[in-house]
Amino acid sequence: MSVKDWARNYALKNSRNKSFSPKGYAGFTAVKSIGVLFEMDGNYTKIMDFADRLGKANKKVELMAYVPQKRNEITKQPQCSHFAKNETNWLGKPKGDVVRNFVQQSFDILLVLIPDSESPLQFVATASQAHFTVGWSNGGRFALDFEIKRKDENVATFFKELEHYLIFINR
Repeated sequence: MSVKDWARNYALKNSRNKSFSPKGYAGFTAVKSIGVLFEMDGNYTKIMDFADRLGKANKKVELMAYVPQKRNEITKQPQCSHFAKNETNWLGKPKGDVVRNFVQQSFDILLVLIPDSESPLQFVATASQAHFTVGWSNGGRFALDFEIKRKDENVATFFKELEHYLIFINR
C-alpha cells in the first residue's frame, strides 16, 4: 500500500459523521427522501430515468454527480449538482459548497453508485447523514448498510434488484 493509499484510507475513515446516528430502514413506503451519488459515465441517462421514477413515487430525490474531468473540460453538463476532478484535493476528497450542502442533508436512503474503489464520491458517502446506505459491493473499502453484488455493467439490472430489495425489506 502506497503512502497516498494509506493517507486516503485514513482520511476516509475520519470523514465519517461521528455525531450522526442512523435510524435504519423503515420500509420503502416510509421513505421520503433519497440521495443518489454517481459518476458521469455511460449510465447517466438510466440514472436520471430511475431518479424520475422515484420522484413519481412521491420521493424527494437529490442527485450528486462526480465528473472525472476538469471543470473547463466538461462537454456535457449534468442536470444535477456535481463537482469536477479539479475540485478535489490530492487524496481525491471533494471540496466546495455543493458537496457540503449535499452532505448536510438527511436522506432516508443514499444510493451509492460508485464504479470503483478510488472514487471521490466515497468521501461524500461516508460523511453523509443518510439513515440507510445502499449500493454496489465495493470490496469493503467503506461501509454500506446494504450491498448488491454487481453482476454486469448494466445499471438497469441493478435498479431492478434494488427496487425488489427496497420493497421486500420492510420492518
